[in-house]
Amino acid sequence: MRSAALQGHRRSSSRLSLVAAIVVVTAGVLPVFLMGALAVEVRSSLSIGPARFGAAVAVFYVAAAVTSAPGGLLAERWGSTTVMRLSASLSLVSLAGIAVGASSFVGAALGMLVAGFANGLGQPAANLLLTESVATGRRGTAFGIKQSAIPIATLLAGLAVPAVALTVGWRWAFGASCLVPLTGWALLRRRVAAVPGGGSPGGSQSRLAMRALVMLAVGGGLGSAAGNSLGTFLVMSTVADGVHPGVAGLLSAAGSGAGLVSRLASGVLADRRRGGHLLVVAVMLTVGSAGFLLLASGSTALLLPGALIAFAAGWGWNGLFNLAVVTSHPHAAGAATGVSQTGVLVGGAAGPLLFGLAVQHGSFALAWSCTSAAVLLASLALLRGRSLLALAA
Repeated sequence: MRSAALQGHRRSSSRLSLVAAIVVVTAGVLPVFLMGALAVEVRSSLSIGPARFGAAVAVFYVAAAVTSAPGGLLAERWGSTTVMRLSASLSLVSLAGIAVGASSFVGAALGMLVAGFANGLGQPAANLLLTESVATGRRGTAFGIKQSAIPIATLLAGLAVPAVALTVGWRWAFGASCLVPLTGWALLRRRVAAVPGGGSPGGSQSRLAMRALVMLAVGGGLGSAAGNSLGTFLVMSTVADGVHPGVAGLLSAAGSGAGLVSRLASGVLADRRRGGHLLVVAVMLTVGSAGFLLLASGSTALLLPGALIAFAAGWGWNGLFNLAVVTSHPHAAGAATGVSQTGVLVGGAAGPLLFGLAVQHGSFALAWSCTSAAVLLASLALLRGRSLLALAA
């Protein structure tokens, strides 16, 4: 009887942890993807060119990259839920600040700065929370669901274009999104207890296979540069190809849905096999490179398949990536993912900035072609990191 009650408590704690992680991570990335989906309206309202717009978005990823590694260590020291509460609070400040106060490039960049801090703190804390509270055999599914927060954010952002931005204005979209971090705070008010035997927090940097982690960070960074450019510029690129902004927003939402399904499916499948996660990620990236090439074609007939492939394969690998890092560093999950996320976020910062420069001085076709090449390089880097992990085992 007591054993059944304990198992019920564990399942309840795992579910609550997972929901809290999804909501807080969604809140952490929602500002930047709203900025991308509403790019046409925001740029027109604030008089921002493509390069400066890319720079504003890059501020988010720079701030997140600077915060990620310290955030992982803070999560292990202060507790994952405490750091997640801080992340949700910063997300709320960012969304409300942009909705009310952004009147220029500086205002948009400041909003992205605060949002970046929220993301850098929230991601490793959420990874640690799942490691603490989810049984080992279910972590692939858990991480796949948790990483669905990013396509959920892009889905919400894409739907915000025809539903809000083109009706009452883009500021209302940011204001309404404040409900997401508020929901995260409400969930985190309930104490989330770790499940005994779920994992051991409190590791140190000395336990990390640093050479492998650095290479994984490089691969993750290149892949993230591509994915974040996709989320930031797809709507703008589609409109440039002659598609109505409302339809372009729906295209972004469809791609986000494909990314969501991909992350969930890859997580479920990961729990049914032993290892090999990084190899699967490398294959996904290779397939995803074809999607970016379809976007580079400029053909409206190829926009939908290109977006679906790019989102599903070229940006659906994050859950498996985090699972591989956590699996290889079970006693330092927060610190390890803090390091790997630093690379992912540096790539996220560089991607939109370089993409914007490529568009301004070249074309969208050139930018998407370079993105495809970056994804292939990411695949090679992850395979090298996999080899280094095998040597360190």
